[in-house]
Amino acid sequence: MSRMIALLLFSSGLAGLIWFGIDAMPRIKIKQGKATVENQDRWDLGPNLPASTLILLRVVAGIAIGLLIFLATHNVGATAVFGGLGSMTPILIMRRMNAHRRALLDTQTYTLANSLRLLLPISSNVITALRDARDNAEEPLQSILSAALRTESRKTGGATDMIRDVGRDLNLTDMELLGDILLQVRTQTIRAGDLLNDLVALWGDRLQIEQRRLGKMSGSTRLGLIMILASMGIQVLWPAFDPSVRAIDGRLIGQVFGTIGALMTAGAFLIMDSAARKAMNAN
Repeated sequence: MSRMIALLLFSSGLAGLIWFGIDAMPRIKIKQGKATVENQDRWDLGPNLPASTLILLRVVAGIAIGLLIFLATHNVGATAVFGGLGSMTPILIMRRMNAHRRALLDTQTYTLANSLRLLLPISSNVITALRDARDNAEEPLQSILSAALRTESRKTGGATDMIRDVGRDLNLTDMELLGDILLQVRTQTIRAGDLLNDLVALWGDRLQIEQRRLGKMSGSTRLGLIMILASMGIQVLWPAFDPSVRAIDGRLIGQVFGTIGALMTAGAFLIMDSAARKAMNAN
């Protein structure tokens, strides 16, 4: 029992260490790779880890959780299934952080567009407006605006091009359109102010719709996660605290049904995670 408690504490500490360690990675960076234009840098919100570090974290998480499951159940199949699921923990954490940062950037850029809609009719100097916005912005938007202004100092028009490129690379269509409209504001080729007003109105409507949709989805996801955790708890904790159940679990019939139960639980979690990611990435 003492070993179980120690391993449980170790696993909890490991999960916390992985979470805060990944969260300490840069909020946004340029990731080398193929963009829509050949040989162009691609923006990525991160968090980004070296492949070797990510592999190490996955191995450590998988072994720790697998060892905990084995000591609790003595079921080899369940150990393999839940250990494999545990090795996905760093990836799941990184996906969640990336989705959160992407949604935050979307909201921050909408606020920026709304501010520019009010400021540009008074002063058509886009760069001055972006510089003022950068000084009051928070991450990750602040890093993007800082990089855009540095690019502008080297190439005229670089700031609006970078805003457009970041929106394209992160699949934020409204942000990409904002970059195009700001370019039109600078060149005064069309009545870009009207386009900016229309963009802000449609952008705000989309954010409201997404908030309502994600609110409903989060309730369903939370309920599903509770049911999955309850299933895992029964499969792991019951044998851990009941020697008779643990003895049955160690026999062939227990091994077979324990493995089937673990596979069903892991499958339900993977299906739920896939559905949640598709819903969050829906346009």
